[in-house]
Amino acid sequence: MKRLVLLVCLILALLAAPAQAGQMRIIEARVLKVYDVDTVLAAVGFKRAQPVRVAGIDGPERRHRKGRWPEQPWARQATAWARKLLAGREVRLIVLETDRYGRLVARVQLLDGTDYGAEAVRLGHAWAFTRYQKIPLYLDLAAYAKLQRRGLWAAPHPVRPGDWRRGAWRQ
Repeated sequence: MKRLVLLVCLILALLAAPAQAGQMRIIEARVLKVYDVDTVLAAVGFKRAQPVRVAGIDGPERRHRKGRWPEQPWARQATAWARKLLAGREVRLIVLETDRYGRLVARVQLLDGTDYGAEAVRLGHAWAFTRYQKIPLYLDLAAYAKLQRRGLWAAPHPVRPGDWRRGAWRQ
């Protein structure tokens, strides 16, 4: 009996290993809805719609639905740009992980090869998000956008979204 339990455990471990080792995968999807510059809803294959958090960027916050914070400057412009670029389009999702909210965390690539996150940062529609991983290209593009005072960088004192959510908007 002990051997049978050990064998079952070994088989289960071997079956789970590829899923853990190969976390990064590429998926073709269609963007159904753009919530804001860093969050979309995508149809992945025949599965139901899947929320996707764009990896490596953090966009200005829209007004919180329960009133916890007001809309952040540049949020509307960034969201409008994202909707124009992504809504209804086929994209490649380079999935890195699933976050604690069940969203896929993925780099988003248009079918022509354009890196959506890089464009968002380059045009000043989002910050390079460095909390979980640093994408060197995004950091360079953020410095360029800041130097050129593009998008959100045109404001005298842009506030990072995390600070905005924690109440920096009150000051």
